[in-house]
Amino acid sequence: MLAKTIAYARQRGRVGKEVDFSLTTTPRLLKPDIIEFLAENRVGVTISIDGPKEVQDKFRVFHNGTGSYDTVARRSRNC
Repeated sequence: MLAKTIAYARQRGRVGKEVDFSLTTTPRLLKPDIIEFLAENRVGVTISIDGPKEVQDKFRVFHNGTGSYDTVARRSRNC
């Protein structure tokens, strides 16, 4: 959906004007192909994290019950 929205906004944008894009997400959703797409399309990314490891792992767990902090921290460095 994001790719279609960006293409549509650029197509409909005024001549001589540039449209900026940004989003807020959890880094656990940012896989290499998505990071590359965001970089190529100059999309600003704000990363959402609940706090230090013990807080993040308490409130943001994967379906299997494990905490998400380590994944979030690792993927944040790739942005």
